[in-house]
Amino acid sequence: MPRANEAVEAVLLEYADLISILSDDPFKPRAYEKAARAVGGYPADVSGFDVKQLQGIPNVGKSIAEKVHEFLATGTMGALEELRAQIPAGVRQLMAIPGLGWTGWTPALIRFSSASSGSVTMGPKPIIPFSE
Repeated sequence: MPRANEAVEAVLLEYADLISILSDDPFKPRAYEKAARAVGGYPADVSGFDVKQLQGIPNVGKSIAEKVHEFLATGTMGALEELRAQIPAGVRQLMAIPGLGWTGWTPALIRFSSASSGSVTMGPKPIIPFSE
């Protein structure tokens, strides 16, 4: 049976990716990336941990521990679902392509249009069509 650590690591990495798109703060995504690696590499299975025990893992502070505990208890993380709702599914799929990522993109320049128009724009012209 796989440990919960890997699932938590994947969720925290996705959260970090989405935060990096929507925020100008480079430190917050980095904090979630570090916490993801710490949880993924933690020797004990975190599935039964409470918030205090989660905070005992290096690089996992109170806010991240609360999100991880919510994920472990419910199988979902409300904050992640809110971020997913702000970014079209097609854009999230593009993020998964190795080498494409968001490094070097300026999040403030990216504009998400409605799903009905089906595009992401940088400036006045659509550059990435998407579908849901």
